Amino acid sequence: MMRKQALGVCVTRKLGRDESVQRDFHAHSYDPSQTHLIRQGDQTVGHMVVKTNADHILFEALHILPVHQHRGIGTLLLRHVISFAETLNLPVRLTVLRVNPAVNLYQRLGFVVTGETDTHYAMERGLTHAH
Repeated sequence: MMRKQALGVCVTRKLGRDESVQRDFHAHSYDPSQTHLIRQGDQTVGHMVVKTNADHILFEALHILPVHQHRGIGTLLLRHVISFAETLNLPVRLTVLRVNPAVNLYQRLGFVVTGETDTHYAMERGLTHAH
């Protein structure tokens, strides 16, 4: 439900909305052990899914309720994931809808497009080696 609220306009604009297809997709891809609730005080404002793989960190999802968007929460969380990835010497990868305004955030934080489909960008933030 949170994903639908957070991304509803982007998904509907680009893909249309078939509720049964969306529910089926997420029922098969959801892994609660990799899902982290985002809380402010006693309120859940979103969730993110981050998976550690042998050769990269997958930033699989970040969903923040619309009323809490544009407040720096996503930037803070993504910077935390980037720092974690750097401690493991791994790049961070993600996939994002082309029409999602978060593409700008990802680019500001050093992600580059590594592939694309009609609907999505594959993006990666490689390792920085500042000395």
